[in-house]
Amino acid sequence: MNKKILILFVRRSYLEIEYILPVLKILKEKYFIYTYFEKKKAYESLLSQGDVYNEWKKINKNYYILNKFNNLFLKILLKILIILQFNNNSLFKKILSEVHSFKKICNQLKVNKFKIKYILSDLNTHSETLYQILLNKKKQFKIVFFPTSPQNVKPRSKKVNVNARPFLKLIDLLLINSKYDLNYWLNFISKEKIKIIGPSLFYHLDKNKTLKNRNPKILISYNCVEKKYQKKEIKNIKDILGKLIKLEIDLIIKLHPIKQYKYIFDIVNELNSKYISFSSKNLKYLMKENIKVHICAIKTAVGTYSNYFNIPTYGFVTYHLGHNPKSFQIKQNLIKPIDNFDVLKKEIHLILKGDKTLQKKQQNSFKKIYKMPLNIDKFILNLFDNI
Repeated sequence: MNKKILILFVRRSYLEIEYILPVLKILKEKYFIYTYFEKKKAYESLLSQGDVYNEWKKINKNYYILNKFNNLFLKILLKILIILQFNNNSLFKKILSEVHSFKKICNQLKVNKFKIKYILSDLNTHSETLYQILLNKKKQFKIVFFPTSPQNVKPRSKKVNVNARPFLKLIDLLLINSKYDLNYWLNFISKEKIKIIGPSLFYHLDKNKTLKNRNPKILISYNCVEKKYQKKEIKNIKDILGKLIKLEIDLIIKLHPIKQYKYIFDIVNELNSKYISFSSKNLKYLMKENIKVHICAIKTAVGTYSNYFNIPTYGFVTYHLGHNPKSFQIKQNLIKPIDNFDVLKKEIHLILKGDKTLQKKQQNSFKKIYKMPLNIDKFILNLFDNI
């Protein structure tokens, strides 16, 4: 088979690769896959996640990591032209095109540009290189944007700035998780260019539990907050952990791979409890280790992992992006908010005895919101064949 080429653009971290990896595994049968890392730290992030790296390596034919010193003289010249307010003249545009040359990318990846069929990128990208490719794109290849999280997307205010995502007007297809996201994205791109594919992170992901005979555990997923929120958040999370310790059940803290700060380690050291430990394992493995309850923030998509694995999920408020207890996850019965720790304690003991009331309620909501394709492989192959 004379395979065409698919180039994956990665800008921020391994999370971009992990989320789209199940789709790439399907497409590798028909396409050679190449990866272009726009930042060194994105590649280093991938290296830090051995399982994701190994799976990516199996399907990736070649990759290139952009060196920040590439075209250094031209980048300096561009900044000078911007300072002098000459950023709309022909010289500026010519230099900009040279700095972000698609031909150079093809040479760096060692690919024939005429064999490229698709370019894939995170829908939240702010890549000037990709923008230049979109502005000068030839009809020979298609550009597809995809999500990197099952998080529901909605505007932060009633009035949406339709110019906030200029890239979307130029792409060929936008992949989204759920019909509940559709209204937001219709502000930026026509409906015929949007395809709902469900959360690809969970494609073919085995739900079978391991280590069933071990002690039951409570998993706490935690994203550290920025410095301006930390004073209030330290008191908040310390109080939460202090109450959970009293349950005398093993507590496993899983930190966000990027959002980690010293204060959470200081709090755990201060509490000095035999029931608390940290884990760096990927959530898709942690969920199988006799986790009976998952506790996370009420404004995070990480709860969808436990929803997928049929684990009861509770949420607490963190001092991040405002102190608002309302969220899509709560409204749609994906996460149950912790309003009273005495009630939580009783419910956890019932869950440990086998009560499945909350589990079933959340699982039904998950299936309603995140619909998976019936025949995933066929669906993905047909989708890309018909872009």
